Amino acid sequence: YGTKFMDEYQSKMTRKLGLPKYNKQLISKLLNNMAVDKVDYTNFFRSLSSIKADPDIPEDELLIPLKAVLLDIGKERKEAWTNWVQSYIQE
Repeated sequence: YGTKFMDEYQSKMTRKLGLPKYNKQLISKLLNNMAVDKVDYTNFFRSLSSIKADPDIPEDELLIPLKAVLLDIGKERKEAWTNWVQSYIQE
């Protein structure tokens, strides 16, 4: 059961993020960021769909589509999210 569960979980997370293949590090960092900042799961994924897969987006504009779900985050957390979005776009 454990193997089947993990296979299905990885498949669903990969599809939910629109990734070509499972990326454990990217997903782990995302879930950690979401937990630290208490981000609403449903609203986050709804907002994430607005991010364009364009590596030329200026760094200070990367989080604009997520501003409704990333409430009151400080500079350090903003940097963590910016790094995650940059990694996500590169996938």
